[in-house]
Amino acid sequence: MKNSIKGLLFVAAWVISSVQAFAGNQTRLTGQWAMQGEESNMFRAAAGGRALHLGGLGVEYVTEHFGFGSSTMFYFGEYSSGFWNMKLDTQIFISYHILDNQQVFDPFILAGAGGKMDMDVKSGHSMEIVQYSSPDHGGYYSNRRTRITRKGASFYPFIGAGAGLNFKNGLYLSARITWKPVFTKAPLTNYPRADELPYELLVSVGYSFNRTPDKESE
Repeated sequence: MKNSIKGLLFVAAWVISSVQAFAGNQTRLTGQWAMQGEESNMFRAAAGGRALHLGGLGVEYVTEHFGFGSSTMFYFGEYSSGFWNMKLDTQIFISYHILDNQQVFDPFILAGAGGKMDMDVKSGHSMEIVQYSSPDHGGYYSNRRTRITRKGASFYPFIGAGAGLNFKNGLYLSARITWKPVFTKAPLTNYPRADELPYELLVSVGYSFNRTPDKESE
């Protein structure tokens, strides 16, 4: 009985100490919008119609100064009648937050790696003759077919910097610029490399769990 009580006390003390140790850490869930282009001036690229726009979701776990996270972004659009392009861009990263994670202003730097899949899809109708057993019964029907006409996949490293606003009510806003210096072909596939857009501007809006308002004024 005494051993059971000691065991329960040990577990309780471990849980309390663990909660205290991680009490200042945050988990940030965000919706994201990204703009990718071949030139560092993303606004000029966007104005000239040379930028790719994606949307997606991100998550980051942040200790006092260090964080790690991921983001997944999608694109789907028609570039010609019956021809569609789909992209999936996933990134993982580590970050360093210059101020502690409870401050309102949150400048940071980050580095990580990502992978992008890119495919073109053709969608359309084809007319086929249908002949039944009776000569008097036959006709045409429309058969909608979708096929992938091109695939591409790339891996890349990236570095970047940005800043966020970490409000006491949990609202979190941030923007970052990243640079992807090199793209490599995806291993174990025969796909060519996906489109190579080395510059990215990413804006995030979401909620920061475990935000402690007491340190806002420090």
